[in-house]
Amino acid sequence: MSRRVQKKFPGLAGQGLKALSVEGDGNCLFRSLSDQMFGHPDEHLAIREKVVKFMKKNPVDFEVWITEEDMRVRNAPKRKLSPKRYTKGPTSGEKSTWERYLDKMATPKAYGGQQEIKAFARAFDMDVRVHTQSQHQHDPYRADDNTGARPRRMAHLAYADQHYWSVRNVAGPHKGPAQTLPKGEESFEQRMEKYCAASHSTASSPLSSLELSDEESSETSVQQPPMLEACGQTTKRKREKEPTPAPRPAPGRNQDPNLAFIDRFDDDFDSEEESKPYHRPAPAPKLASTYEHNSALADLFSDSD
Repeated sequence: MSRRVQKKFPGLAGQGLKALSVEGDGNCLFRSLSDQMFGHPDEHLAIREKVVKFMKKNPVDFEVWITEEDMRVRNAPKRKLSPKRYTKGPTSGEKSTWERYLDKMATPKAYGGQQEIKAFARAFDMDVRVHTQSQHQHDPYRADDNTGARPRRMAHLAYADQHYWSVRNVAGPHKGPAQTLPKGEESFEQRMEKYCAASHSTASSPLSSLELSDEESSETSVQQPPMLEACGQTTKRKREKEPTPAPRPAPGRNQDPNLAFIDRFDDDFDSEEESKPYHRPAPAPKLASTYEHNSALADLFSDSD
């Protein structure tokens, strides 16, 4: 970081950060975001295209903030970090302005600002923090403003004099995705670990084990946050009862009773009789000889006389 840039952002050095030079050709915002994500500015056109498409698909979140003044600002950019505030909705004339604004923003070298940073955060599911010349730490542009939302990775930019810089750690990495981490802040992995622990504790509570009825499930379509699966959790869903499969016949058994006798000749399995332990049969009683039998009869008749 040059001395001139260092003077612009006196608060960066104390956080172990530096501003990386970015070409000032009107694409500086998207070049800086490209360096944060990919480690080089060459993807700035692809990022611009995705941001504009996201804004076009979600006009309610951006259209109300765009006026004819913004069209003139794009030709001679002069941004402010504090957003404009309007209470009235867009008129038919502003609708035309919105369409022309998107066409202008889709053109390379058109300067991007707050609305484009906000759209980037949501389109790429990544928070963005903009460092300014003041020592005050501005709140980041978040991909999800809901309280308790899962942690996201964060891009760090610096802004001054209508120009954006990519912010990296002085100690590196100097190549590849920036992975910028100011001193004293928790890393993404640390924040994710705490979030997972808290989510696991909540999922283990009695309230989290309640399941929705069929009617409630049809009215509520909440998708599973991707990071919950990384935490080893899944939402409990009421599953339809699956029919119990019919018991499969034992190997070698014929289902037809008339053919059951075939199983006796099957050597591939042991029948119930064969599986029982073998016991030697008791010896048959010894039969008397014919002579002994006749003598016994003679004695019987002689006694009767």
